[in-house]
Amino acid sequence: FPVTISQARKAAERATSSLDMALFYRLQDSHWLYQIGLSYNEWGEQIVYPFNSLDGTNRYRYLNLPVMAGYQWTKNKVSLSPMIGLSAGLKLNGKGYYLMPDNGVDIIEAQPYTASGIAQIELAYHLNPFIFHFTPGIRSSIFSPVKSAYTKNHYQALGCQIGIIYRFEGKTN
Repeated sequence: FPVTISQARKAAERATSSLDMALFYRLQDSHWLYQIGLSYNEWGEQIVYPFNSLDGTNRYRYLNLPVMAGYQWTKNKVSLSPMIGLSAGLKLNGKGYYLMPDNGVDIIEAQPYTASGIAQIELAYHLNPFIFHFTPGIRSSIFSPVKSAYTKNHYQALGCQIGIIYRFEGKTN
């Protein structure tokens, strides 16, 4: 049986780890949380096309503006906060090598803009004025950062943020 391009790509491409970094500003109104930030993330895959000796990694790098909302439950000094949101991204750089139907390889530029959905759940310990947090989450591309007649990739990333939040206490008169 002849192998289709999607079967060949599935056999030759593997998910790879990626780097994400973020800085957030958070506003809290009672139990409701609102968060906006600036983040850097990468999408991509490891490729090994043995029939044309291509071995490497495709990487697409974006600067993002994530906006999130959530709700916080607190007991003593521990809180649990599920959050959801969207992130709009601007391409910093990225192009990838992809298999074509003739077993050749085409270089495809990443899209200039991208969008992602974000869901996470934060577990935090409050020690005023600091909050120490552990936040597992998932990010999923809404649109394909890579588009051609033969390539439409959607990416998902599982990860965990670990950090310290400094909480400003405003004074009221």
